[in-house]
Formats: sequence, C-alpha cells, structure tokens
Amino acid sequence: MKFHKILGTAVVAFAALVSGGAYAGTITIGGQLGNANGGVNCGTGSHSTLLGSTVKEFNFDGLNGSTAYTPCPGAGPDANFVNYGAISTSSFNLGGGFGSISFSHSAMSSGDIVRGRLNGQSGDPWADNTPYLVIPGISQNLSNRLTLNLTGLTSQANYFGMYFGSVDNYNHVDFTLSDSTIVALNGSVIASALSAVASGGQFSTNSNVFVDFYSLGATINSITFYSDQRALEVDNFAFGSVPAPGALALLGLGLLGLGGLRRNRKAA
Repeated sequence: MKFHKILGTAVVAFAALVSGGAYAGTITIGGQLGNANGGVNCGTGSHSTLLGSTVKEFNFDGLNGSTAYTPCPGAGPDANFVNYGAISTSSFNLGGGFGSISFSHSAMSSGDIVRGRLNGQSGDPWADNTPYLVIPGISQNLSNRLTLNLTGLTSQANYFGMYFGSVDNYNHVDFTLSDSTIVALNGSVIASALSAVASGGQFSTNSNVFVDFYSLGATINSITFYSDQRALEVDNFAFGSVPAPGALALLGLGLLGLGGLRRNRKAA
C-alpha cells in the first residue's frame, strides 16, 4: 500500500502538473468560502456548485427522524441542539442511477447526526440550521473514526465535496484511492488551499468552507473522518465523476502529493 501524509502548507504549483502522470493518486483542493445565503446565519449552508447530471448531493436531512430548527439563527450555545444518534451503517441509495454509499464506524457512534450547537461538543456550520454530521459522536472517544464508502457508486467518483464547518487544524480527512494510495489531509492544509483560516470560528465565513476534492490518476474508494479534539462538523456531501480540472484552473487550487512531498511505501 502507498501511504501519503500531508501535515504542512498546501503546495500550489503549475510546474508539477506537467509531470502529473507520474504521480497517480493525488488530490487537489478547490472550493468556496462559506458565504451561503448571503451571509445570513440561517438556511441550508453551502452546496457544491457542480451538482447536476454527474454529481449528486447527500445530506442528513430527515435521517434518524432529524429536522431543521426554527426560528434561526439560534440564540446562543446549546440553542436548538438535538442529537439524533449515530449515522446508520446501512447502504443509502442515492437514486437517479447514481448507486449507493455507506458508512462504517471504528467504534460505536463514531459519527452522530445532530442539529444546532452543544457547547464543548459540536457547533452547526455557518448558515446551516439543518441536521449535519459530527465526528466523533457526542461524548464519544476521540479515537473514533467514521469512514464513508463510495465503491457502491455506479460510476466511480473522482470528485467529493463537503460543507466543512468551523475548520480546525486538528480535523482530519483521509482519502483511500483506487490505486491503494492514502492521502491524509488536516484542516490547516485544506484551509490554506482556499485562503481560509483553520481557527474553528463558528461564525466566520473564513473558517466555514465548501471544499471540492478532485482525485487525479485514480478514483476515490473511501474517505475517513476523525478529529484530535472536538469536533469535526460536515454537511451537504457531493459525489461524482467530473472532468479533471484544466491546468489553468488548477493554478488556483492546492495541489497535494507532488514532488518531494510524496512518499510511496509499498506493503511487504
């Protein structure tokens, strides 16, 4: 297995793209700052700009009986908080011929569906009064990891997007690709690729971002979420098979896994 861990500043480099074919299984990052709903902290949060015939959204609305809260925004810490319990490990059929996705827990309640804010445990992403996913689950062990499995999709995905709430440097998103490469990212790397701030700010559009991840040279088998401190909050997942961003477009993206940063280790 090839393992690639990135814990520093994202690399933005056009020169490396020319030889990109030599680096199968890289991840590039694009996206937008959290200016959803005109900056009003009430609504459904930010969504992928690529939704359409080849990109499908999956959110947590209605799962485990969850509902949005009204009125919004909330009045302060703990406002409108409800924990609807762990995300199911059953397959979710996306409909429209997209196939299915599933989740797996490293331990009980590695990820809970919640809404609102619970002080010291979870904070709703900016401008999102709908249910979202928090990792680890409420009051659960920080070592718990939640994995999203994409191999059930009809067309294997080279794109994954998510609304990332209050990004922190101790949040982690690890990609396992179809060529067995693992690309491990933390909140600082993701934020720096978008000129955002991994400060954990719940009310700042600079630390609530919609992130687009593109895989070059391989498709995405699974994504594992975990956090060294509380917590990692996400919503409005998007998956699909899209054309690779052009070289000029990638000038504005954080290109990860190239040159001297890449270390391949094959399992014995």
